[in-house]
Amino acid sequence: MSYKVRIRGIYATALSKLLLDKGFSIVQPSRVIAERLWIENPCYEPPDVTIKDSDNVKGGLVIIGRCDAVETIVKTFLEVSDEIFIWRCRVPLHRVVRGVVKRVEENRVIVDLGGVEGVLPALSAPLYKEGDVIPVTVVKTALRDGEEIILSNELRIDGRYVSIIPGGRVFISKHIRDPEKRSKLYGIGLMYLNKLGGYGIKWRSSAQYAECTELMRELEELARRLDELRERAWSGEPYTVLQEGECICEIVPSYSFRRYMDDVRNSVIPTVINHHSLKMFMRRTTVIDYTEHILSYVSNEREKVSRALLDYVFTRRYRVAIRHAKPDGSLIVLGPAVLVKYSDGELVLARRLRAGGALDGLGVPKEEGDFAVTWTRLGSWQVVHAYFSRDRRLKGVYVNINTPVEPVKDGIYYIDLYIDVVKRVDENEPRIVDLEELEKLKECGAASETMYDKIKRAVDDALSRFEELSSRCVEHCEEAASSLGL
Repeated sequence: MSYKVRIRGIYATALSKLLLDKGFSIVQPSRVIAERLWIENPCYEPPDVTIKDSDNVKGGLVIIGRCDAVETIVKTFLEVSDEIFIWRCRVPLHRVVRGVVKRVEENRVIVDLGGVEGVLPALSAPLYKEGDVIPVTVVKTALRDGEEIILSNELRIDGRYVSIIPGGRVFISKHIRDPEKRSKLYGIGLMYLNKLGGYGIKWRSSAQYAECTELMRELEELARRLDELRERAWSGEPYTVLQEGECICEIVPSYSFRRYMDDVRNSVIPTVINHHSLKMFMRRTTVIDYTEHILSYVSNEREKVSRALLDYVFTRRYRVAIRHAKPDGSLIVLGPAVLVKYSDGELVLARRLRAGGALDGLGVPKEEGDFAVTWTRLGSWQVVHAYFSRDRRLKGVYVNINTPVEPVKDGIYYIDLYIDVVKRVDENEPRIVDLEELEKLKECGAASETMYDKIKRAVDDALSRFEELSSRCVEHCEEAASSLGL
């Protein structure tokens, strides 16, 4: 089946090209995308699935729509790169289901949705008791451990252009910006409010492309379905699904995915290597735009031009950021670090450490004057940290296992894979730490089997080359200390 896909965000050109080649239909393309991909008669029908930039994860993607379409897109992504982390919703958003009250707490009601629990806030929950079968709507789903599924006891119906929601008002998607279209939709909505018995109308973004007759036809249909839903809501078997809802999946990509997107985009328009990585944290992209303008004249020199851009990004900097992400997309920034050396993708960095506490994984106290020397290479699955005292005495080495290191506008970025290989100076052999965290990542389904195998190989490589990796830092100890003024 050919699904209709709407695509927005920094990967729009690459993903549109990729999915067109895979047999998907691209709907509601922007003018730029339609021109780049020679889409002569764009289709503006509502999508089965939408792919857009994540609001929570830099460089991440959100896929939302029909559950079968969402899974097909995920499988397509895995075909081009298995080095991604996949966070699926535990229950579709806006699903309406006859749940069973599991327990009543002081300020909320816990409802079993059929193997998954949701929370009904007390303010919207009348007096329920354990065992009651009640209709609920999922108003906020959960993708990760620790997140709660939030429910409402008010019903809703979703169509292709419009949703019938509680509230008795007319709402219009923020993505519909044309004042004339907003006015038209508001007027149509007001005409139907009195037929909905206190319910309201929310126009979805696709409504801006539809004819008035089509919009009114769907409103009539949804009003009828709302009446049917009200009748069915309080009868029937527990866990009966009254409306399927939309699945949501968040993708946290790593370097290989973005590099693949670079190459796909380059097949459409001249694109430097690392285009998507460098743009992740950029607000102003003039340097990339200009470089790619030059590339359009010398497209056979892509590698040389791309390398020159990286040299420009790194060699003009004195301090760089180490952007240390987690598979769930959370991010911390280490540093700023002093750039001791950059040469053809190899980086040596130095950081002062604050006194107090202990070095993570090593258990060695952090003292006044301690500093870290970090070595890595773009594309490496390891970032090596060697810790020294003020008098240059080695205290320990910590090899971080991560997705391949990639360049960003102000430094480097990688996704930490939880597991690490460490060795204190008083230990004979390196040891693995936090293996259980990696196992959890596999068990929850966020990492594929092939990704898990790659991580284990990176660990084995770090163990077998530990002394070699350590020496990359140790040999730069004096230079690093000097750059820090120690």
